[in-house]
Amino acid sequence: MTYRHAIEIAAPVRRVFDLLEDPEKQKLWMVGLEETVFTSRPGGSSPVGRRFVQRMRRGRGTAEFAGEITAYEKPHRLAIRIGNAAFSAELDYRLEQIDGRTRLACAVDVVNRTALVRITEVLMRGATRRMVRKQLRKLKAVAQARS
Repeated sequence: MTYRHAIEIAAPVRRVFDLLEDPEKQKLWMVGLEETVFTSRPGGSSPVGRRFVQRMRRGRGTAEFAGEITAYEKPHRLAIRIGNAAFSAELDYRLEQIDGRTRLACAVDVVNRTALVRITEVLMRGATRRMVRKQLRKLKAVAQARS
């Protein structure tokens, strides 16, 4: 299942991109993010292929998600693949500067890996869409507060 959402942010594109790529700044807008630990070094000047693990609060516990940077064109595109045993997601953020504002388009492609998760996919569609929108609204608020 694929979700697309776009939002306009009254902040420069570099500020918005910085919030997307910096693991410490991600904590300001990613609900539940506790930490991002890089498990590989970049190969050359581009971080494409660099691997990481994100730890997220889930209820009373935490969950770990393995990820990899799949596209990087600072400050206009950042794409990652992230997931665990139950699902994987490809997130593709594209940023465009328009008159001092940033248009951020986000595409999220989710692949459910287990039968149970595939069965609940219909129920999770709305929740996933709401989560994406909530996080992008929070990113917008953080970016605009720093203006």
